[in-house]
Amino acid sequence: MNEEEVFEYIRKYLNEKKIMLEQLNEKPCRIELEVLTKELISKTDLILRRIPEITGINREKVRKMNMS
Repeated sequence: MNEEEVFEYIRKYLNEKKIMLEQLNEKPCRIELEVLTKELISKTDLILRRIPEITGINREKVRKMNMS
């Protein structure tokens, strides 16, 4: 997936779940955050550092989710 496709994937995922990108860092959306992050890690060729830059998710959270 290129970066444009990643943005589209994120947009569709968030629309499906009826949440906004800013809400992902809030506690009630933790499961959605984990699912989205793991899917991005497995389905894209982005380096881990790029995922937080695109999503605004804390880089350490992305790293931890990649390890679990």
